Amino acid sequence: MHMNSALSTASTATSRERRQFWLFLLIALLVLGAGIGLRDPWPADEPRFTLVAKGMVESGEWLITHRGHELYSDKPPMFMAMQAAAFELTGNWRIAFLLPSLLAAPAARIVSVSSGMHKVGRMDFTDLMGERKYQRWQAYSQSKLANLLFTYELQARLAGAGAAAIAVAAHPGYAATNLQSGHARATGRGLEERLMSVTNKIVAQSAADGALPELYAATAPGVMGGDYFGPSRLFESRGAPKLVQPTAAAKDPVSAARLWAESVRLTGVTYAELDRM
Repeated sequence: MHMNSALSTASTATSRERRQFWLFLLIALLVLGAGIGLRDPWPADEPRFTLVAKGMVESGEWLITHRGHELYSDKPPMFMAMQAAAFELTGNWRIAFLLPSLLAAPAARIVSVSSGMHKVGRMDFTDLMGERKYQRWQAYSQSKLANLLFTYELQARLAGAGAAAIAVAAHPGYAATNLQSGHARATGRGLEERLMSVTNKIVAQSAADGALPELYAATAPGVMGGDYFGPSRLFESRGAPKLVQPTAAAKDPVSAARLWAESVRLTGVTYAELDRM
């Protein structure tokens, strides 16, 4: 009698635990789904990495990563290869980054990293990809000008959509990284590599100090949509972060809107939530 009662109690407990387990699993799936895939996601990690992966798929070159005409060494090839492989399996680049979640966030910030080189940049909308004429520093300065134009257009669209998220920008000044010497090393320009390495040691601030404006833009209180931060000393090349001013070209609303439209055309990616009425 006691044995039957014990078995019945154990069976009831097991049944209850099983229901609790499945309920927990269902809730966990709903929470995870809301965060990683039930809504329109784009793109993995950062757009630049996804575009490199897209280039790998289109060119068939999986071993050596390129961004446009340049070798791309910021991340190991395996990083982009995994994204490219995922696309081959799914046929869809829209994974991981959820714009609707960002729009609904109470205090989200989108930080774009520009450069002081934007001041010499010029937008050539007739040859944005450098297919007719390519010069690396011209392409770099144009890309950094584009970063700011995109930031201001994004901020205008976020505000128009009534989103709490804001778009801001920052630049690291002159930071000692492999940006200056890496290309020279890859192309066998020994003299240029040595010159840039010496200049880095004498003039540049550390990479950690160069990251401070970006961290400030992402975390400091009182940051407003459209703010732009950079180092405070020596023509914005080094020092503590402060609010700085971009060129007038970087805030041109006509160029900003045109860049947005060209980005949509070239990538095929649209954000219905941010379409202007």
